[in-house]
Amino acid sequence: MIIKTPVSSNQDLIPDIFLAGGVTYSPNWQKEALEMLADTDLIVANPRRDEIVSAVGETARQQIIWEFENLKSAKVVLFWFPNAETIITFLELGKELARKSNIVVGVDPGYNRRFDIETQVHLELPRAVIYTTLDETVRAAAELCGEEL
Repeated sequence: MIIKTPVSSNQDLIPDIFLAGGVTYSPNWQKEALEMLADTDLIVANPRRDEIVSAVGETARQQIIWEFENLKSAKVVLFWFPNAETIITFLELGKELARKSNIVVGVDPGYNRRFDIETQVHLELPRAVIYTTLDETVRAAAELCGEEL
């Protein structure tokens, strides 16, 4: 696996999977997802930085641009809604649904807006599966990329 981050030197690589979901007010679920994908040949875009990025300013702008470009180019966008606040992820999910991107969606059973996500996704993709664990979500995304975990 190759990990692409906003500060890595491999910016020319096109991600197989983009890890979309809570960052600022969420647990580091990306670390767990990356551990599951470690033995694959995938390029994984991870937007989480080691340090928290201010909500405004040049670094925030560059972060938003990086996420925009990598969401757009990723072969599969993995959405994970942990049991935490994820406002921006709602926006990204709506955008990727409208764009008809290859998406995999997982929602923690305790997430307070699970019903909203299920309803919105099923309106656009009636046959979509909404996963309830990060493990299931990561496995489904890897399978869409031709990798078995």
